[in-house]
This record gives sequence, structure tokens and C-alpha cells, in this order.
Amino acid sequence: MKSVAVIGPAADTAYETGNYYGTPARKVSPVQGLKELLGAGVDVRYEQGAGFTETADPAAIARAAELAKKSDVAVVFLGTNLRIEAEGRDRSDLNLPGAQEALLEAVYTANPKTVLVLMNAGPLAVNWAQDHVPAILDAWYPGEAGGTAIASVLFGDYNPGGHLPYTVYANLDGVPPTNEYDVSKGYTICTSRGRRCIRLGMG
Repeated sequence: MKSVAVIGPAADTAYETGNYYGTPARKVSPVQGLKELLGAGVDVRYEQGAGFTETADPAAIARAAELAKKSDVAVVFLGTNLRIEAEGRDRSDLNLPGAQEALLEAVYTANPKTVLVLMNAGPLAVNWAQDHVPAILDAWYPGEAGGTAIASVLFGDYNPGGHLPYTVYANLDGVPPTNEYDVSKGYTICTSRGRRCIRLGMG
């Protein structure tokens, strides 16, 4: 592999540390982490392609797709930031905000060797990506060394594993009311405002 296209609004940011953290000595963004891991022998180039919440910019998406097309592999970093979801700030749906879905589809069309990395505080319904993209990594809000950790996982230096104690829904149709706390019905709700965070959708 000689070239990697790094694309997306979450690719060149290093502030996804959530709401509770100290002062990091050094923050590493995903694009920085990939460059440091791969070294000078691999051409790592970046295009934002879309913002977190902004409407689609066809020219920006086209630039990102063109970069993906001429690269050996594309890594697309999508998700949310603290302006979208945080302590006391909830999302109203499970979809990728703004034009992020359109960006992902354009990049994949240009280069099917595409990896999706999700960076978010809560689950996202990425149904199209599940049906098309060959690899998806959920990095959540990865913290100050997130870029280093993500690069290590993507290129096989580390193989994480684990089980999450909640359900990631495909859409809002199966999500129970957020004010329902009757555990005898087979589920409990996790809300930042209610401060009750147990299991969502687990029988």
C-alpha cells in the first residue's frame, strides 16, 4: 500500500474527549495518528468532504471522492461532536448528521476499498454502510490519543474486543419511550438528562 485517503469531518479533529477530562498533554487526531504510524513511505492525504451538520457541498464531496479514487484505500471518519451530543444534549434520531451519508456513499462509489470509522458519543444507525462498506470501526469519543489507537487497530497492531450492554437500533421504530423505566417490560433506558443509564433494549 502506497497511498491512503483520509476523509471526513472527524478525521482531523482531536477534541472528541467527551465532557469529563483533564488537560491533555498532547492530542492526536486520526489523520496525524495514521501519518505517524505509516511513516514517509505511505502518502496519507486528507479531504474533509463534509461538515458534521452542514448541508452537502457537491464540490467538497467531489474532491473527497477524487482523492479516494486515486488512493489505494480510503478511511472515512464520520460521526458526531460535542455540539451534536454531549451531557445534557441529546440527538433526536440515530442517523449520521448533515451530508455525512452522502459523503460516504460518494467515497465508496469512487473506491470500494473503504473503511468507515465512527466517532460519536452514542450509537448510530449506519444501515447503508453495513450493507456495502467492507469494514466498520466504532471508536466513540476516543480521547487524547485516539488517533494513535485508531491507527494501531486499523493496521493490525492491536485487536480489540468486547461486548456492549445495549442495543444499536436500525431506526427509531424499535426504540421505547425515553420516560419508561418499568424494568418488568424487558428494558431500561439510558438518558443523559434522566441520569439513569443501564441497558437499552436488552431482554
